[in-house]
Amino acid sequence: MSGDARMAVLLLKETGHVLAAATQPPAGGAPPTPESMAGAAFPLRLRMVSRAEPPALVLLPPSVLEAKLLPLDARVLARPLSFAVDGGTVGELPAGQLPTGATLTELTVTPAFPATTPGRKFLVAVRGLDAAYQEQRIQTGKVASGALGTLELPLTVTPDGPDAGLKLTEPCAVVVAVAGARLACFHKAVT
Repeated sequence: MSGDARMAVLLLKETGHVLAAATQPPAGGAPPTPESMAGAAFPLRLRMVSRAEPPALVLLPPSVLEAKLLPLDARVLARPLSFAVDGGTVGELPAGQLPTGATLTELTVTPAFPATTPGRKFLVAVRGLDAAYQEQRIQTGKVASGALGTLELPLTVTPDGPDAGLKLTEPCAVVVAVAGARLACFHKAVT
């Protein structure tokens, strides 16, 4: 492949996780945007960590996404969810860095995690799996404190936000993205 070959990548703005990658001609054309790559929402379908349940679907709006044009890397095209972008550099995420479980209350997700570091960026998406009632919450931010084993990620509801008064139903899909670790998805009931 030529050194000029490029790829367009769609990633989580907060954590750098690559969600999708596609080849793009190196010359001409406008740079990619989240809307040009994902439309109104990117349908992220992830296999549950337990693998006992079917894959879950969360819809990620362009506001939590970023698109970049980067040097072509065939590994990223083949396995985009195994990579993250930091600045303009693509790196493979370590296989062992996965949350190992999650507890979900009405406003808090607490994933069990091998280790956490204060200051790491995160995104948590929670979506009801009931076909008639697929509400969703997305929260981003930085880990304020971390401890071996658990990481509490509050799901804030703003009074004038689109999720004001939102009541999640059970069962739910919980997608956890923490910078430097692989994406994880859990099937949970609200406790």
